[in-house]
Amino acid sequence: MTRSVLFVLAYALLGAGGVWAQRQPIYVSCKGSDRLGGQFAAALRRELDRSSMYEVAPAPEIPKQGTLFHLSIAMVCMPDKCEEPARRVVANVEIETLGAGAWPLPDVWYMKSFLVGRGGVDRAARSLLTDIGARWCRMSHYSSATAIARCPKEVLPDVLLPYSWGHY
Repeated sequence: MTRSVLFVLAYALLGAGGVWAQRQPIYVSCKGSDRLGGQFAAALRRELDRSSMYEVAPAPEIPKQGTLFHLSIAMVCMPDKCEEPARRVVANVEIETLGAGAWPLPDVWYMKSFLVGRGGVDRAARSLLTDIGARWCRMSHYSSATAIARCPKEVLPDVLLPYSWGHY
């Protein structure tokens, strides 16, 4: 390919409203009333604000075009550590894609549970976004083995224990 063809292709993909030119909107909802769960949700929103791939959506509205990720977090205090403030909680995260014409059948494509300790809230939020990006890369390239091979690895295990952040 000539340079001019490559330039036009790059401009079409990266600029002027191309696939990668816009940040993916994510609406975050959190269930759970403990303080640590609220801190984790706030840390996740901060990481979304800093992200070049994602942006915080103000409301869970079905988009007229494109997609919206609805990230739902359920925080559950560990039974042996439920004193206030909690020292660790289980975060159960689900993400569904809401798109034009997709309602009322959203596509749930991400579901993981992990421990979050009081000292690891920010690190857990960063790792969650890294993991989401890796899963979405694999999901969006499911038909190409070479493209999947270039996707980053997921950092969160698919099992609850013993993976956790923070100190107990």
